[in-house]
Amino acid sequence: MARMRLPSFFKSRQAKQFEFTPRYYNEAKEVMQERRARIKAELEREKVDTNNYDSTHLRGSLKQQWSKNKSTSNFSKKSNSRIILILLLLFGIVYLVLK
Repeated sequence: MARMRLPSFFKSRQAKQFEFTPRYYNEAKEVMQERRARIKAELEREKVDTNNYDSTHLRGSLKQQWSKNKSTSNFSKKSNSRIILILLLLFGIVYLVLK
C-alpha cells in the first residue's frame, strides 16, 4: 500500500530525457579544409587585385580604413568620458557618506 505524501511547495522535478548520438570528429580534416578555403580566398583576392588595380580603388580602401579608425577612436573618447563621470559620481557619494 502506498504512503500518502503531504503537499509541498518545493517539488523536485524529474530529469529530462534526451537522446544523444555521438559523431566522429576529425580535427586534421577540419584544419585541412580551413586551410584550403583560406588559400582559395586569398588566391581569388589576389586575382581580383591584379585585374582591377587602379588608384581609385586604392584611394577608396584607404578612405574606408580611415573612417573605421576614426569611428573607433570616437567611441573610445565617449567611453573614457563616461568612466570619468561615473568615477566622479562615486567619489562624491563616498565623500558625502563619510562626511
